[in-house]
Amino acid sequence: MIRPERPRAAVRRARRLAWLHPRWLVALKAACASGLAWLLVQPVGGFVHDYPYYAPLGAVVAMSTTVAGSVRYSVQAVAAIGLGGALAILTMATSVESIAAVAIVIGVGTIMAGWGRLGAMGSWVPIAGLFVLIVGRTDPWQYVLAYAGLTAVGAVVGTAVNAALPQLPMTPLTVALAGLRSEMARQLEDLADALESEEQVSSTRWEAWQTALDPRARRVEELLTEGLEARRGNWRARRWHGLAERRQERARALRYLSGCVEEVIALASDPRFQLHDADDEATRLRGAVARALRASAAMIRTAGEEQGGADQEEWDEAADAVRALRRVIVGLDVASEDRWLPASAIAIGLERAVDAWGEPGNGDQEDTADRADS
Repeated sequence: MIRPERPRAAVRRARRLAWLHPRWLVALKAACASGLAWLLVQPVGGFVHDYPYYAPLGAVVAMSTTVAGSVRYSVQAVAAIGLGGALAILTMATSVESIAAVAIVIGVGTIMAGWGRLGAMGSWVPIAGLFVLIVGRTDPWQYVLAYAGLTAVGAVVGTAVNAALPQLPMTPLTVALAGLRSEMARQLEDLADALESEEQVSSTRWEAWQTALDPRARRVEELLTEGLEARRGNWRARRWHGLAERRQERARALRYLSGCVEEVIALASDPRFQLHDADDEATRLRGAVARALRASAAMIRTAGEEQGGADQEEWDEAADAVRALRRVIVGLDVASEDRWLPASAIAIGLERAVDAWGEPGNGDQEDTADRADS
């Protein structure tokens, strides 16, 4: 049973996580790096003095939640500026009309922006080319050197600041896991309600249940990848190695569990599964499946809010409910293949979900994860 104080604790927890989100520290580091980059290029004279704002721009572009991301963004941004500048200079060398030059640079630059190695910075190719045509038309080579060079200087400053104050962003993963866990519990409870209801669930509702988990599960996958990248070049990673490993293990287990839940929903919504028949056997089976679903939902919902693992009572109840479902399935008429085969698959899926979530109390404290983000 869910304790009454937990919803209030969850709300307080969500507010604290919002304030401790890594984006706040990224913003602070970006502000510091851009100011340092601006000061660094002020003494430089010549044509560089005409475009000092590109240095803080480079610092902002380079800033990321990971050191490896800063290096990647820096290289991609400078490469994109260089390609865009080269494209503009080549176009200007053909002496075409201004409107034609703009069209060529934007069109070809947009195609070049799709080069995978440029990543998210690919859009800078047509933008840089357009700037060269408009802002640097009088001396395009000088402008491109200032644009790319100062951006590179700022990017180096931004990367250095990020390397000096690296993050191990686990708060977004914590929030994403909480969202995925809550959605899974809600779906299992809704599915249990549907099985116990006398009304037939529409195919649209079944489809909505089957697809609702996928975006959240993909977000968890993305954050897992980001977490692994955050360890590269991060001198703080060793300190938080154990915590990061446990958090990522929990994320992988929850991602696997979401697959089990999706499989259970698909089986329960299969029209060939005569679970909604009116006879006593189907009624008994529906009740056992619904109880197992509710117990699994309670286990998932309470896990991680305080101690990081499943609550002992809910975990035991989920395991007992799944075993009870198995006993009901064993007692079914052998001839009822269209019932006990899908029911057995549901029981196996829920059993895998309980096993994937692991023994209670093996999690980690959330406030420790907060400190790793800062």
